[in-house]
Amino acid sequence: MPLQKKKLKLSSGTKLTAVCFLFMLFPALLLFIGLLNNWQKSAIEERSSKMERSLYTVESSVEQASDLCNLSTQVFLNTRSLSDYLQKLSDKEEISSEETLRFYREDILSLEKILVGNPYLYTIRVYSSESGITEMIPILFSVDRLTNIPFDIKDLDEKSWCIDYPEKIFVNSSAEHIMSLITAIKGKDGEIIGILEVGVEMDKIMTDLFVSDTYYGTDSETAFLILDDGSRYGSFNSYEVNSEYIIENTNSKDPTIQVVDSTQGEYLVGCVHLDKLGGTYYMMDSLADINQAIFTRQILLVLILGIISLFGVYVINRVIKNILKQLYLIHDGVRSFSEGNFDAAISVCADDEIGVFASQVNDLLENIRVLVKSNMERELLVKNTEIKALQNQINAHFIYNVLETIKMMAEIDERYEIADAVTSLAKLLRYSMKWNRRTVALFEEIEYINNYIALMSLRYDHQIILSLDIPDELMSIEIPKISLQPVIENSVVHGHYYEEKDCLINLKVTQKGEDCYIEITDNGSGLNNEQILRLRRQISGCEETRSSSGNGIGLHNVQDRLHMMFGENYGISVSSKLGEGTTICIKVPRKYKGDEVS
Repeated sequence: MPLQKKKLKLSSGTKLTAVCFLFMLFPALLLFIGLLNNWQKSAIEERSSKMERSLYTVESSVEQASDLCNLSTQVFLNTRSLSDYLQKLSDKEEISSEETLRFYREDILSLEKILVGNPYLYTIRVYSSESGITEMIPILFSVDRLTNIPFDIKDLDEKSWCIDYPEKIFVNSSAEHIMSLITAIKGKDGEIIGILEVGVEMDKIMTDLFVSDTYYGTDSETAFLILDDGSRYGSFNSYEVNSEYIIENTNSKDPTIQVVDSTQGEYLVGCVHLDKLGGTYYMMDSLADINQAIFTRQILLVLILGIISLFGVYVINRVIKNILKQLYLIHDGVRSFSEGNFDAAISVCADDEIGVFASQVNDLLENIRVLVKSNMERELLVKNTEIKALQNQINAHFIYNVLETIKMMAEIDERYEIADAVTSLAKLLRYSMKWNRRTVALFEEIEYINNYIALMSLRYDHQIILSLDIPDELMSIEIPKISLQPVIENSVVHGHYYEEKDCLINLKVTQKGEDCYIEITDNGSGLNNEQILRLRRQISGCEETRSSSGNGIGLHNVQDRLHMMFGENYGISVSSKLGEGTTICIKVPRKYKGDEVS
């Protein structure tokens, strides 16, 4: 049958190329994914570090501004002359021009120096509870000015923060986001005689460039302040800053930063709790630019990977074809040989393992050519063989006919012993010359042994007695043909070689599980330990017998046949005692289906 009748759908080179490409592609994909993840992680970590510095800056600035406002407030409250002047205004006492001028020069100007000397302070204003007073700008104002700032004197506690309101007293001012500490100034009877406003610009508190940009809001980032009472301050983007952006600051001293996946995309949200203001400051930074950069890099990496893959496939395919070139030559040569070209030979073009294999295939093809030639010569001898077989058959029939004639002549002369001997010999020859199967039934082998013992009895003066102990159901077990006769021969020839007493041979068959044991015991002289060991080595083939008359040759042949037919678990075992006889046990399977041989 030709080696190749069906065209291969996929060649070995293509398969190897695909496998090598996959092994190359898998780590490359892992590398690219790792690079993208590292880039994204590094970008977010860098953005987080920047936001963390900004939050620390805001926290520090708010803390400094709060301390400055509290200190300035304390200085103003401790100015006795200011309280006395406000008390007089509240009591509607008449104040002369000289007293007013002296208060301005001695007190207001000194208080104004506090404002001028602190660049972080935007304003320090004192509002009298009375209207229509003489205002001393930029420190003392009438209560009527309070309508321009978002707090009510009636609802004012002793101190409170007023956050994120614009400048309205001086219309030319650009301050739109003011944060002030508002303090009530109380008189001798506990009534409010004035309001003290110490304010700072929120833009100057948030000096960090990032925070400065985000407070007013851009397309990608924003910031806002949420007080503990729920009030919100800040310039938000076009989208609404709802609860999904609010994270919990678990540590009031350190900023908290995390990535929030909202309905509008991913955001980096950071917050820090401002104890001085009683609120939490939030910063938001959109990660859309980072994601867009990652997407761009993904496209770039995919293009690079595609180019590398195409180049890699080309290189791998060329290398594999070069490696498999010799294999393709072997394939073509064997296919040509299988199609009938017996002169086909394989060119050896490599000195590696495949080249050695090509040389071996050439040797194999040469051997096949020799075998084909030999088979053709054998076919020429078939007829001669058939003729010889016919002649052998004729010769066998001739021998049987001659023995039958001798038997009839002995019976005519009433020589019945000779007639029986000739009958036994004819049966012996017929049994040994007929080989239709490798195995026979046990009862057939026993019949052959009986004829053998009948002939052996003619040679000896003593009698040979065969005792059988075989259950009827074991008479049909299969054993190798002529496997018991060498054992019987050893018992007769070697067991009683120096003895003249009758030879008693006991043949017993037992079954244990799926195996049967055929024990052949004689009453001969037995063997000593050295003889037993030598016999066992001869049976196993470890020691050769010196002559054909040795008692180990026949047993060794039987052992080999048992091993070849049934396996190494079956065979012959020997036991003997000097002066008591010898027992040879043959182990065979209970059921065996032998193949017929020609």
